[in-house]
Amino acid sequence: MSETKKTRTKNTVRVIRRKLTADEQSRLEKARAEVEFDKENILARGREYRAESIRNRKAAAVLSDVMSALKAERTRQGLSLADMTERTGIGRGAISTLETAAEPNPTISTVNRIAEALGVSVAVTLVPKNGK
Repeated sequence: MSETKKTRTKNTVRVIRRKLTADEQSRLEKARAEVEFDKENILARGREYRAESIRNRKAAAVLSDVMSALKAERTRQGLSLADMTERTGIGRGAISTLETAAEPNPTISTVNRIAEALGVSVAVTLVPKNGK
């Protein structure tokens, strides 16, 4: 078995090949055997990670909707970020980030502080999975 090493200099790629030493070959074969032995567990962990990632994106979308609704209410009331900072004690930049971030991650306490400053409340509704 040989090792291929690519080095890049500006716009050219130089490929260097050399034979692996017996020790390197042994370590490579051992690593491949370990991966093959644990392949199903590795794939299962990958599927779990992907499912968790999807759940996290859904949660982020819900929080984004909540923050967008709070921003819409702030705008409707004609309040500036400075007004909100005065009312909530939360920094102007932090409020702006929460209102505009693709994946905001405010605490429930922060969401409630902003809602209270706007004279509204946030309600959490539990719905069965798959709309059942």
